[in-house]
Amino acid sequence: MRRPFLPFALALALSAGAAAAQDRRTELLGFYPCGALLDDAALAYLADFANATKQDPCLMDADAFAAAFGGPTAPNDAAGPVAPIRTWFLGEPAYQLWLYQTLLMEPDAADGRWGPKTSAAFARRLETYLAVGGEPVEGPDDVPALLDWIVAAAYAEAVGGEFPD
Repeated sequence: MRRPFLPFALALALSAGAAAAQDRRTELLGFYPCGALLDDAALAYLADFANATKQDPCLMDADAFAAAFGGPTAPNDAAGPVAPIRTWFLGEPAYQLWLYQTLLMEPDAADGRWGPKTSAAFARRLETYLAVGGEPVEGPDDVPALLDWIVAAAYAEAVGGEFPD
């Protein structure tokens, strides 16, 4: 008895569609980890909102997030001392973040997306920057000075030069 090809093809197409949807969700969560508790439609809306407004929804307080997206925010690392750094990189091409990730983390961990490892790496370097007398990073306008210092520090570590202050 021959089995019909159509159900197999339909199942294959549906599984490919599910895989694509999961890939899209994974991609969006790479940019917006605070949306991990949202369903796919709300997560897509969150991404559209971020693109349209140029605001990072992961920096919203929990009440505003719930009102805007209909669900709770997942615990995320977007707030805190690295928030201005994350905000600055949102306006830059992904390769810029990748470049700094290669300076701060293991090169194979660099992916051009903000996540917990990136946040932790920037937090460690920011702590050192402030300890040696760097200016506080209170907003996105303060980030370029920190990034220049990160490059100078990486250079000093690589070639044995004087560590910047």
